[in-house]
Amino acid sequence: MASLARALVWFGLLLVVVSAFLPTFHFTAYPAVVTAPIAVPASASTVRIHVSGGREVPAQEFGQAVASAVRGPERALPFWRVRRWYPWYLALLWIPALLLVRGRPASDRRRRLVGAILWALTLGLLVFEAAYLHAEYNPFLPGVLGKVEGVGAWLFVATILLARRRADRRLGAVEAVVASQALLGFVHALTLPATMARTWMGQHSWSAVSEAVLINFPLSFWLGTLGLLLVAVPTYVRRTA
Repeated sequence: MASLARALVWFGLLLVVVSAFLPTFHFTAYPAVVTAPIAVPASASTVRIHVSGGREVPAQEFGQAVASAVRGPERALPFWRVRRWYPWYLALLWIPALLLVRGRPASDRRRRLVGAILWALTLGLLVFEAAYLHAEYNPFLPGVLGKVEGVGAWLFVATILLARRRADRRLGAVEAVVASQALLGFVHALTLPATMARTWMGQHSWSAVSEAVLINFPLSFWLGTLGLLLVAVPTYVRRTA
């Protein structure tokens, strides 16, 4: 059973890495509007459009951010601009971390060192998510209630990252830290199409909205999202001593 769990984790990482080199977002569709100033066939529910710069590949976005940070005076800002794909970037750290501790006991010094680095990354993600939610989160409730809702969203993020079984709270529980970050990445990925759908609901039919969202977020996006889930689930469902 342990070997199956490891296989699922590595298969999930493979999906994330492969999808990082494919378009995970390509804004080419918009729900049809009957009064739109373009001719739309009566049977069409979605209008195809062409937007310059609407195609995003996580690996390409990250590479351009690195180049901009190295060449220009803006050191961190280029990475902030491509923040929506951060779970795909984290795989660059998960893979070596899991390789470094593979087959090592819980008390191993290297395992504890890798665990400490990943715990520092978790604390950084808590700060990052607070800034991300402040910039991006659109609450359902108005006024002060909306701000409370935003705090609740951050507490949900903190719960995903920090809520562990006792055996997974040790410094050397590297797999558990990776799993929690991957689970957060999975939830984050789902918010991207959900946010797009939310902006259109109420103005267009559900079928038109869902069709447009599925066109704009191609299969590679969903494969990467599935990969994030596969990285997380085996650790959460496994038996512990």
